[in-house]
Amino acid sequence: MLARHAAAVAAIMIASLVVPVQQAVAAPANDMPFASATTVGIHNTYERGAFDYLVEALDTGTSLIEIDIWPNVFTRKWKVSHDEPLSNNNNCTTGSTLADLYTGNRNKHFGDCLDNIRVWLDAHPDSGPLMIKVEPKLGLATAFGMGVDQVDNLVRSRLGDRVFRPADLLAKPDGGWYDSLDDAAQAGN
Repeated sequence: MLARHAAAVAAIMIASLVVPVQQAVAAPANDMPFASATTVGIHNTYERGAFDYLVEALDTGTSLIEIDIWPNVFTRKWKVSHDEPLSNNNNCTTGSTLADLYTGNRNKHFGDCLDNIRVWLDAHPDSGPLMIKVEPKLGLATAFGMGVDQVDNLVRSRLGDRVFRPADLLAKPDGGWYDSLDDAAQAGN
């Protein structure tokens, strides 16, 4: 009985080796619904221990980066750090050209990190979509004018129309609107 079972398993294994399998082919990035995409990301992308400069992380081809922010209600800027709410500790720099972003002082504010991303995207127009996970470490200080709307305004002011917003997902191709983000994603929008 054991010999027959082993022979059957061996036959199945051999058959699985000779059955032709269709090779998987990735859909072009612009043809894939957002809900169907799988991304590879870099946790705490802004930390200098992993990359000297934020653009070096982008150079890896990652499709998701994470930036932790802390609201500073006195300066009205978001600090970027893993565990230092009162100071910046990151690999973001300043500069208007790609070459500028591989040198210089680091430890800049969230807006500067977004500028780094914009300059990199401008220099790499054929790069795929990039997801940016923003993690408010202390939450958002909405009562002090540093809430979701202010983060959204900063992102839009620095990245412009490069940002895929929830409203973009809700918009139907025929001009109507889905009732919810879930409905839009499930419809393949």
